[in-house]
Amino acid sequence: MTSRTRECMIDAPGARIYCKTIGSGPPLLLLHGGPGLSEYLDTLVAELDGLVTTARYQQRGLAPSVVSGDISIEGHVADAVAVMDALGWDRPLVIGHSWGGHFALHLAVARPARIGGLVIIDALGAVGDYRALAAFVAAHRDAGVTLPAIRPIGFPDAPHYLATLEAGATC
Repeated sequence: MTSRTRECMIDAPGARIYCKTIGSGPPLLLLHGGPGLSEYLDTLVAELDGLVTTARYQQRGLAPSVVSGDISIEGHVADAVAVMDALGWDRPLVIGHSWGGHFALHLAVARPARIGGLVIIDALGAVGDYRALAAFVAAHRDAGVTLPAIRPIGFPDAPHYLATLEAGATC
């Protein structure tokens, strides 16, 4: 499979966001930690090349994206939706690391119909705190969307966590 690379500036509410896509295949949005330094995901992107089309963008507040403006969670969610819209992606898989994992949980709760799946890696506020994921599950259930099995890895309270999710806990 031939890899395809594209770099562009995307218009978001009150901002221009730098975005880079690589690959071909199903869409996968990568949300970097920091916030900052999206380049550390290069190795992951290389591993996924040929399997998916990855998109990653420099989050607001860091060049070459706009360095000023709304840096609230809501502002970041609006930027992510603008990136997905500009790429023509309805329901990408979203992988978030650290701050990006925290942000991905907020994105999934705010826009559950736009998320095809989540992979959360070492997220802020996620270890031992199931409320954001429970809200995500509840939002999908309320929207009539069936989710694949959710299985946390490495949580010391995983049995309680899973029982709470399966019982339909809400925040």
